[in-house]
Amino acid sequence: MSGVRRMRSGDGGDGGCGRDERLPRAVRWYADTTRCRDCRPTSRARDVVADAPSGPDDGGAGGRSPARCVYNRGGNPDGCGGGGLNVPDDLERLLRFIVRNYNVREEVKDIERDASSVDDVPAELRRAAREEEQRAGQLLPAFREGLARADAARRAGGNAISLDDRDPLDNQIADALVHFLVRPGIALSSTRETQPLHYIYTIAVDWNQLVSVAHRARVDLDTAIRHSS
Repeated sequence: MSGVRRMRSGDGGDGGCGRDERLPRAVRWYADTTRCRDCRPTSRARDVVADAPSGPDDGGAGGRSPARCVYNRGGNPDGCGGGGLNVPDDLERLLRFIVRNYNVREEVKDIERDASSVDDVPAELRRAAREEEQRAGQLLPAFREGLARADAARRAGGNAISLDDRDPLDNQIADALVHFLVRPGIALSSTRETQPLHYIYTIAVDWNQLVSVAHRARVDLDTAIRHSS
């Protein structure tokens, strides 16, 4: 991840199942295609969401929702491992929440701002949403590691972590944290050039805001980070 990244802030959305009519129409369409089976108009969606069988920690007195797996219209699971059922962990659910409620909204704003130069706006919106989801899947391990490092620094009394983009893992972590935390305004980033086109990124997570986002995503952040390390 070379070069200085531009920081932008975004407004978070409702993490519940209820549809938020205040959102732009294009954002509501994307949310409709990704929310739970009982709430979204599946006739407009490419995918169908199915409940995974409940495990010992799902539902019941524990209050956790059943895990979900996305199936395309051909009946085949998208991105599900093993027997076709993928149980996302809490940090994955948090990352997907950030993608849907922050990153995709920013992409929608950019596309609608340049709508006059786009031939097929709905197709462009679908492409942008798909690319954000794919990027989240690719950077999920780095996102987990970055949060674990930031949490360890916080517990040791620090307020930031430094990442050298000459190191492949540090580079991926910087990419994940800048894209999914700095860009939505959930963290701050500064850079220091080490050599031409290479930088050390210092990233400070706004823990109060991240805890608030996690709460809306129904994720216990401390427990999720502890279980991921």
